[in-house]
Order: sequence, then structure tokens, then C-alpha cells
Amino acid sequence: MDYIEQLKGRFISIMQWDDCHALFDKLNRNPSDWYLYDTLKVAPKVVTNANQFINTLSDIKKSH
Repeated sequence: MDYIEQLKGRFISIMQWDDCHALFDKLNRNPSDWYLYDTLKVAPKVVTNANQFINTLSDIKKSH
């Protein structure tokens, strides 16, 4: 199942930086079976591997 098929739930945004940091920590502890989606590109068809996922999260944290 691709990203668009999986995306049928509800999305709630993060309200505070502490929440964002807590979310990233939780995601880093559970890096498997996630889609990474750059909204300026085509939606992914497969989940990313754990190492790529962790590296991408690290890059996001560095840039913000």
C-alpha cells in the first residue's frame, strides 16, 4: 500500500516546540515503516528504510 492509500486518517498539528522535540524523539526510537513525503515531489510508493528515516529527521532538526 502506498502513502496516499495509507493517508486516510486525521492529522493534528504540533502546537509547541516541546511537542515537536518529543515527537522526533519518539520517531527516532521507532524508525521503521514510515513514509517520508516531500510535498513538493510525488508521493512515495514505499516506506523508507530506518537509517534514511533517522538521517532525514536529523537533517530537519538541524535546519530548523
